[in-house]
Formats: sequence, C-alpha cells, structure tokens
Amino acid sequence: MSNNKGVTIVTVIVMIIVMLLIATVSIVAGNKIIVNSNELKAEQELQSVKSAVLRKKSEVNMAGSLIPIGEAYIGIKDPILKSDDSGTIKATNWYLLDETNLEKLGIYDSTSRYIVNYDYEQVLSTKNKEYIEEYMLIECIQKYIANNSVVGLELKNKTSVSGSTTVTMVRDNETGNVYGTGWHLLRKTATGELPTEYAEYIKHDYLINFNTAQYIKMDSNFEEI
Repeated sequence: MSNNKGVTIVTVIVMIIVMLLIATVSIVAGNKIIVNSNELKAEQELQSVKSAVLRKKSEVNMAGSLIPIGEAYIGIKDPILKSDDSGTIKATNWYLLDETNLEKLGIYDSTSRYIVNYDYEQVLSTKNKEYIEEYMLIECIQKYIANNSVVGLELKNKTSVSGSTTVTMVRDNETGNVYGTGWHLLRKTATGELPTEYAEYIKHDYLINFNTAQYIKMDSNFEEI
C-alpha cells in the first residue's frame, strides 16, 4: 500500500509540474498576442493619421478653388519637443496633434500624440522613443535636398571592376529587399559628415533616398553585399 501512495504522490507532483508548464506557456503566448495586437493597432493608427494629414494638406492647397478660403493646417504649431539643461528643441513648421486636434482630423480614441510636417508629409508618433532622432534626420534630409546635395556612402547596383565585384548594395535579410542605386548609407560612426545640431542625435545607421526623401533605419537584419 505504501508503494501505491508513493506512486500517487509522484503522479500528483508530475501533474502539478505539467500544469505549471502549461500555465507558463499560456501566459507567455497571451502576452505575446497582446503585444502584437498593440503594435498592430499602433501601426494602423499611424497609417490613419498619415492619410488624414495628406487629406488636410490637399484641402489647404486647394483652398480658394473647391475648398473655402481660409482652410488651415490643424495642430499646435512649432511645438517644443525637449527642453532641459542640454538645450531646447523647437520643431519649427511642425505641428503637434493632441487628442483634440486628432479628432478634428477624424481620428478618435488615439493611443498617442503625433508631430507632423504637412509640407514634408511626415508623421511621427511621440510614443516612439526615437522620434526626436527621426525628427532630426528628416530635418537634415530636407536641408540637404534644399541645397541639392547628399551625405553618406552612395550605393549603386553591383558592378565588376577589373574582374572584382564591388560591395555597393545593402540587403534586408528579413524582407529580401535590396537597396542600391538612388540610396545612400549613413552610418552613425560617420555622422561627422552631418551638421553638429543633427549629428549628436543620430544614433543608428540609416538608408536614405534623397530623390524621394525616404529613410530606413537599419538593424541587424541589414548587411552589405
């Protein structure tokens, strides 16, 4: 009989361990689903804000024709992005969209605030911890475009020089996308090429297309080929 009790105790212990493992897996899976759901919601909202900003820009540009005169951009103009002992960053000609202004654009129950530049057609969520860095990068790109110049390593399609292939392209191994002609690679280690007011904020490597004013932040999935 004592043997049966021993078996029973072992069985109970095994069952408890199995139940704990199942519970742990369920919690981890549940948390992952919540995180993915929140990320999807944030991305969908960002795209909705971008669409609303483009619509408002079109309305302002059309003011006086099909749209009544006096149509203006929505938001708090020239917001302060940061103000501390290290200095103040004022986003000149940008607009802050808080809950009230987002509702004017048709965006309700927002989970974030945004800074937008209608002229550049750029929208940045303040929930993004690196939005000030991206703001600085966008401003830098626009100034180079205005001066008809570029910065960074110019990328071109692979070419063969004297029998050897030059490394002039970058591939995103996650998506398979390859970036060559028309793109420039700006490494954080080479930000000395940038004006000082921007360089100190650029902490990542970026791919930049000055023709289309696009930029892509590079991570470990990117490699030169």
